[in-house]
Amino acid sequence: MTNPIPVPGSYNTFFPKSFKEIISFLTKTENYTESQLKKVKGATVFKAHPGLPTIVLCNNISAEFFFKAPDDLLEREDIQRFGPVAPRQELLKQSDTAILSSGEIHHQSRGLIDGVISQRRDLIMPLFEKNCIEGIKQWPEQSSIPIEEGFQRLTIPFAFQWLLGVTPNIDDVLAWQKYIVVPKTDSTLTNFILNRLSKLPKEVVTSSERLTELVRSAPLFSEYMEQAKKQGFNNEDNVARQLIFVCAFNMSAGISRFLLPSMVAISLNTEARTKLVAELDAWDPEKTKLNDLPYLDAMLDECMRLYPWPRFVHRKAHRDFILPAENGLQYQIHKGDLLMTNMPYVHRDPTVFKNDPLIFRPERFIDDPSLKEKIFTFGWANEQAGTYGCAGRGYAKHLWKLLVSQLCKHYTWQVRGANLSLNNTLDVAPEDTALEDFKLR
Repeated sequence: MTNPIPVPGSYNTFFPKSFKEIISFLTKTENYTESQLKKVKGATVFKAHPGLPTIVLCNNISAEFFFKAPDDLLEREDIQRFGPVAPRQELLKQSDTAILSSGEIHHQSRGLIDGVISQRRDLIMPLFEKNCIEGIKQWPEQSSIPIEEGFQRLTIPFAFQWLLGVTPNIDDVLAWQKYIVVPKTDSTLTNFILNRLSKLPKEVVTSSERLTELVRSAPLFSEYMEQAKKQGFNNEDNVARQLIFVCAFNMSAGISRFLLPSMVAISLNTEARTKLVAELDAWDPEKTKLNDLPYLDAMLDECMRLYPWPRFVHRKAHRDFILPAENGLQYQIHKGDLLMTNMPYVHRDPTVFKNDPLIFRPERFIDDPSLKEKIFTFGWANEQAGTYGCAGRGYAKHLWKLLVSQLCKHYTWQVRGANLSLNNTLDVAPEDTALEDFKLR
């Protein structure tokens, strides 16, 4: 057992370095990370300043410790932000959304959302088929379907109808999604510049207010308020905005954000796609469940590995501890340190995903089923206790399989000119990458 060593690297806390670093981190993840790794001579745990003084974790062993650590060791910060990205308070207005909260407030908000999901569980499949599967049948009439917006226009109505029983104006939701988060640093000057560069249009605030009124008018809202009061929430606007956040951010945006690189990867990797189509053509739904198709399952795992969502997860140390890393290394972490998992690098760790960690190869999960436990997409770990994993992870995986199986079994399409890269904000360039020549098989 080696002795713990200090975390290498340094924090560039002064303007303009902090400004340049957060921009590089958010828009050119690979270039940023590679430059940091070079500075620390390849150490996969290091100090950096992607908006905030942060200890970055780029190896699987450290990430596994991070996700399985109890809340009294590693916990979210007691302010609403995702590390260097924070929600716009003009739209959220201090609502206690589970994905942003910590401590007792998180458990109260999570309790509300778990109750809402439980109440609507039986409606998920019929509404998903109505909105998404039936909606795809209209796609052959179009010459080109932008992947992200195309899936958003399917999943937004589904999410709101499932949990709330209402249908929003899709453009209101798209506007809300576009502006809901903004970069946030520990530099006042950097924050001022970032806010000026991403000024919030007044019409987006109006869209948010319309969504709040829509949710409050939903036939199910009075029932949800009764549940909310039991959890300690008495303000109707607060609860309405929590529900908007779940439908518009966690669900519809989360599904489409993960589908974008997934669909491009499936489209470009023709050998894997051919194998998947062959499995689906031989599939008899009367005899075999969707979740028992091994290659479809492996395809999902490979997409979650290479294109994880979210890209990074932050938590703060509540006390001193020793962080394990690869090759038996151990790092000294101090109370108050902010830790961040760089998820694409965690899932490309060559000590775990040997030989070809950068290659899209679903067969790795068939050859070694234990690798599935090394995938932490949606902030989840297999043995994790508590309520900080994604509440809808199981649903999301099943809906992804259902959508992809329907697309690959019944349709053909092309994706041209796309580039899967960590240096693109949405993992894909150009961001308006489209499904072309979409038609029935």
